[in-house]
Amino acid sequence: MDDKARQETPARRREWEKQTPAHQKFTKTDLAKFEHAWMGLPHLVCFGAEKNFVRFAERMEEDGKPEVNRDYFWHTVAKAILWRSAEKLFDTLDLKGYRANSVAYGLAWLVEESGRRIDLNRIWTEQRLSPALCEALKTACKAAWGRLNQQQGNVGEASKKVECWEAFRRKKIALPEAWRKELAERPFAVPRTEEETLSAAWERLRHKFLADTRMIEDLEALTGKQWVRSRQCDTVSSYAVLTWEQLRRRRGLGMKKIRNLIEMFAIAEGA
Repeated sequence: MDDKARQETPARRREWEKQTPAHQKFTKTDLAKFEHAWMGLPHLVCFGAEKNFVRFAERMEEDGKPEVNRDYFWHTVAKAILWRSAEKLFDTLDLKGYRANSVAYGLAWLVEESGRRIDLNRIWTEQRLSPALCEALKTACKAAWGRLNQQQGNVGEASKKVECWEAFRRKKIALPEAWRKELAERPFAVPRTEEETLSAAWERLRHKFLADTRMIEDLEALTGKQWVRSRQCDTVSSYAVLTWEQLRRRRGLGMKKIRNLIEMFAIAEGA
């Protein structure tokens, strides 16, 4: 018996239909697409519906399932409205091909640029995007299409690579300022695990050290912290260029050592 059938009276069923209109329905593969775009993982979306969902399910298995409450429902619907609005905006650009890839990249870029402060509560309440947000999203999707079409070889395959996403993520895109005035005070993302917390901190910090030619031992002297003796002569930038996934795969770097490296970067940032 589904949730609608559980409503015992016609009045309660009408209220249920009002609260959950048909146009807000989406599949499990849609959910994976919305969430990965919001999480800054558009390259996974580019693998296609089923493969992207598998990766999404694997993440939930590792991190634990979210608490499905009112806010979770509202924010998920808002993310669906964001994605579907981005698709419609892309269609107005009259660009040929790579719609899903461009929408994934453009939306993820804007979410990252906002610090995940695009106001999901407002989107839920109004059931639409503001004109200012539409304009920003349209511009980001257009930039994504342009960047993807500059890739050598098969564009679809290139869009699946994290390096392709990371390069676009760092791209400066000129946006109208009006959309920034509508951002929420706090981000709509609460890390559930230490790894998520460290991952977010690393991705925020590392971009500030990409051109840093100092050695790790220089950072040790600056911060007063000791790291790994055998890595003291490594350059700071040799770590800064690594995405979180690449850093986690580095042999000999467990979570404790990575945590200490992030602490050093954080102290050096403010020094």
